[in-house]
Amino acid sequence: MKEDSSEPIISQAKTLLQERLPCLAPERLQTVTREIAYFQTNASRTRYRYFRQQGYFIGSGVIEAGCKTVVGRRLKQSGMFWSQRGGEHLLALRCMTLGPNFTQIWNARIPILNAQRAKQPRWSHSKN
Repeated sequence: MKEDSSEPIISQAKTLLQERLPCLAPERLQTVTREIAYFQTNASRTRYRYFRQQGYFIGSGVIEAGCKTVVGRRLKQSGMFWSQRGGEHLLALRCMTLGPNFTQIWNARIPILNAQRAKQPRWSHSKN
């Protein structure tokens, strides 16, 4: 929405809906009504001119490039091969160590480790 206010666009959508009301199936009417309500509820998030004036990025490109750089730098180094599960675990660890709650996470590991140590091992060493 390029307008400073989304109200003209929402108003026009409501007008179009009223004009086509007799032609719409009940499911379609419900969908269109829900979508108009969504735009009304989130209108304050679509003030792109204001956000640009404040210096904010309004597209996802910067975030996507940042994720690609961070993930790629850690997971796509020479000779590395990851399963999806292994890569997700590694990224979770990376987020924990670089995030603001590292101390709480580090301290929470002790009871988890103790519980794991208390379990009977699923295998034993061979005596051969």
